[in-house]
Amino acid sequence: YVAERLITSKRDFCVITRQKENVNELQKLGIPYILSDLSSPIDALSDANVQNASSIVLTLENDETNMLYALTAMHLNPKIKTIAINNSEQMYDGLKKAGIDVVVPIYRMIGSVIASATVTESVVGVIADSSRKLSGMEMVEIDVKECSKIKGIKLKELPFDYIVLIREGKPVKYLNPEEEIKEGDKLLSLVKFDQLVEVEKLIECKE
Repeated sequence: YVAERLITSKRDFCVITRQKENVNELQKLGIPYILSDLSSPIDALSDANVQNASSIVLTLENDETNMLYALTAMHLNPKIKTIAINNSEQMYDGLKKAGIDVVVPIYRMIGSVIASATVTESVVGVIADSSRKLSGMEMVEIDVKECSKIKGIKLKELPFDYIVLIREGKPVKYLNPEEEIKEGDKLLSLVKFDQLVEVEKLIECKE
């Protein structure tokens, strides 16, 4: 999925994989790849030309291996940006202290989304990095229907922070707090977990 997004963004990149079953798919997509057992980080990263890379993305299921490859990449290229998924909470601080620029704790993100889904179906994501001020905030997508209680109220009356108002399929660039929410609008909003019940009440249809 990372590769698919990078293709869309038209960035040049190379994939290092240890799984032979990935090769056919990479070849179909025309993505340069290196098949490696990962036993030698220096050899694998050098073959991938990490010395001239702007960033490295580490998505292995083993945090220790992610850290080893990140540290090796930083040794070969001190200016490189490092991004790694974090599989175990016990390793989160270690990955951060190792100097990895972006640590993505997938267990927190998945756990938060699943928990939030028990309250509302509107959650589409979560900000989970504990080093950020917005940690723990949920991203909800609200479709305003004819029967929605939220229709007709003003933006300033919302009990949560909104990010984007989408009207007629396009984001509204300059929002007036007095703007009334209309049928067909879509809101992408940041809310706290304990606000989800209130959000669900607002977006549900009138009886």
